[in-house]
Amino acid sequence: MYGAYCGFKELLDNPHPLWDESFDGLSREQIHDLVRNAIYGDDERSMEAILADSQRYREFDFLTNWGEQFDGFASVIVQEDDHTTTILHRPHSAWTRQRQPGPFVVAICSTMGLRNACCGLIEWFDREAARLTPTEGRTKR
Repeated sequence: MYGAYCGFKELLDNPHPLWDESFDGLSREQIHDLVRNAIYGDDERSMEAILADSQRYREFDFLTNWGEQFDGFASVIVQEDDHTTTILHRPHSAWTRQRQPGPFVVAICSTMGLRNACCGLIEWFDREAARLTPTEGRTKR
């Protein structure tokens, strides 16, 4: 759960909109594939290019490697405007490194709603971590 906590906290702490100029003019599916291939593509790019692409696009990678609860997620998060956050998802197999059969999913919510949900999760996690931290051999109540 800690990986997801860190991912949501990083998302909440991001000071700028989740958009890259390379997305301009692309469909949502093309944006998803651009981000996923830039970070995880198995291609002929140099190591320097892979590292540069990973650095550029990593903030858009959503739920990947955030914990076992998200295995099979190949999701991208963007903000197409100041008020809307969009999550783009395609079923994916980490074992076969390929797309799985299934629909391309677009989930849209308000940016404020997403931020509130992230805050709620982070606050809950922090409370539970504090409650479960041993004090002189006992758990806090």
